[in-house]
Amino acid sequence: MMDAMQVLKVPRNADFLQIKQAYRQAALRYHPDSALRSSDVEKFQKVTEAFQYLRKAFDAPSSRKNHSNPDFFVNHERNKEEEATQTVELSLEELINCVEFSPDEHVRQVALEAIASRRECLGFQYLQDLLSRNGFEAKMEVIRALGQPGLEPAREMLIPLVGCQDLMVSATAIRSLERICLSNRNKIIESLNRELSGRKRFFLNTFQK
Repeated sequence: MMDAMQVLKVPRNADFLQIKQAYRQAALRYHPDSALRSSDVEKFQKVTEAFQYLRKAFDAPSSRKNHSNPDFFVNHERNKEEEATQTVELSLEELINCVEFSPDEHVRQVALEAIASRRECLGFQYLQDLLSRNGFEAKMEVIRALGQPGLEPAREMLIPLVGCQDLMVSATAIRSLERICLSNRNKIIESLNRELSGRKRFFLNTFQK
């Protein structure tokens, strides 16, 4: 487990403002599109994950008392699942970079969920673009991320996937729609009926020729 403070090159008694400033500088330096000719995808991913982890640590109630203790972050770094669960301070661009460049599935999923929950037009456009790509795993990650309670804007993105020929994609889309709102079951049934009717017409026309 990496030492998050060391990755961002800040002292262990640094406050969150210092950590945030260090992250911004490192992100600009290592960004894949950096104009400074210092881009480094691996380092960019590491500083982003380090910042996410520290943001989570500072948000924890106990951290307000303990974060100046050198042993605090060492002990907390033993829990890998807490590394990327806080994305409030990240911009849409930074979240997209997490999705595109992080090899960690958990980090990608959290970033996708954060993008969806913000309900920003550009964020939804990015998620729609991911759905149109050929990668099966990427598509499944997006579908799961869209399945958040009350996230009605995502419904129109998921409904077309209900009748997908890939049963895994279809089943995951149905589960996500039901997580958004159980009343979406009516929309699901309507979509499946339309799909079934369309296939019946196709086969009838085929055999009548």
